[in-house]
Amino acid sequence: MKIFNTIKYSFLVFFIILFGFIYILFDSSNFHKNYNDNHNSDFIISSLEYNEKIISTETQIETTINEVIKENKLININTADINELITLPSIGNVTAGLIIEYREKYGRFTQLEQIKNVNRIGEKTFQKIKDKICID
Repeated sequence: MKIFNTIKYSFLVFFIILFGFIYILFDSSNFHKNYNDNHNSDFIISSLEYNEKIISTETQIETTINEVIKENKLININTADINELITLPSIGNVTAGLIIEYREKYGRFTQLEQIKNVNRIGEKTFQKIKDKICID
């Protein structure tokens, strides 16, 4: 009888431990599900905010391009911001940034031809933009 009681208690302890592990396992997976759901929603919200900023920036660029086209004005390379500079033929974001960096480092352009000193602007690009830029 004593052996039977020991085995009975051993099974009881075993099942208690087993159910404890099962409970922890299911509770843990629920925790990870909730954790992932919360963090995925944060990521989605962040992505939406980032996309809204991109759309806003694209709208600003389109507005600037349209204003320049409507006015058919020359772009002053001494004062133009990146949005104005990218309206020039063959000038993208990178080259526009290089023009601004050059201007900040060396000061104002005193001759149109000086823009050829900017990396990525050679004679071909200069020929495309020379009638669309000014330094005054």
